[in-house]
Amino acid sequence: MSGEKLNIMKITPEERFKLARKLRENPWLLSSDLFGDPWEMNDFEMRNYTFFLDNVRSLENLLKGLCELSPMADDALRVAEHMNHQDFYEFKLALAYERLVCERQQEDSKMPVRYDTLVIPRWFVYALPLAEKCVVPLGATIIRLMEFESNL
Repeated sequence: MSGEKLNIMKITPEERFKLARKLRENPWLLSSDLFGDPWEMNDFEMRNYTFFLDNVRSLENLLKGLCELSPMADDALRVAEHMNHQDFYEFKLALAYERLVCERQQEDSKMPVRYDTLVIPRWFVYALPLAEKCVVPLGATIIRLMEFESNL
């Protein structure tokens, strides 16, 4: 990468198109059975995503929820689209173990690296510290960052 500037926050043309389409939906709603509450995307918080991952019971519902979050979690969606049912159960077991380790803070992570993006999608990584600092919902922060990046 010598001489190249890496801009990992740049919005892709596909993300730009999906965001514009989703923003025309008024309001952009998420399924309460998947995310815990009937949240509009502007009110989405990390706790909704945590609830989703902890409670999703099938690969089909994982894909459905990530599609609802699109384009905000498209990197996670791409990972899930390449999973089979065995991969899904491996992920869920690793996630349950991670939650236990988090509580006890005793052992190193056992989460396979290939699932990192499912645990925290790229746009969440950028938006979460800003959302916390500005005391605004994560969803609103991601939307604003994506709008800024795409000049919508």
